[in-house]
Amino acid sequence: MGSSADAAASVTVIAPNAMLADALATAAFVLGPAEGIQLFDRLGVDGLIISPGLDRHATRGMGDYH
Repeated sequence: MGSSADAAASVTVIAPNAMLADALATAAFVLGPAEGIQLFDRLGVDGLIISPGLDRHATRGMGDYH
């Protein structure tokens, strides 16, 4: 039996469509903040990952969505 992904407490992704945003958010939950942000940057989407310790990790472009 698998275990739950606990590398992130919350993930938000801004992507061209909901299906891509959902897939990338799921990946970031598994990868964790550092690798999740790298993935977002590599694919050209913006995102915000909150770690279990409540640290904020965001792509540079997330500031555009205040």
